Amino acid sequence: DNGILTLNGGTLTSAHVYPWMGNTDITKVQITAPLFLEDSAPVGFLSEMTNLESITGMDNIDTSKATDMSSMFNGDFNLA
Repeated sequence: DNGILTLNGGTLTSAHVYPWMGNTDITKVQITAPLFLEDSAPVGFLSEMTNLESITGMDNIDTSKATDMSSMFNGDFNLA
């Protein structure tokens, strides 16, 4: 409702069509707890959100077990 996507952590192990992909209402992403993106999970993870301006909590993302991070931020033209 307020343009903020909050991710509360967890583990993802494969690429998905994430429900927030392409959401033009999202302007900010907050990652509030450890989030493990393993294998191909980072592919397109925060992509195609054309009005996304900022991400907080990036230090909570662990991609040490990722095998593919392509297009992770693809199309996020306003991300500073």
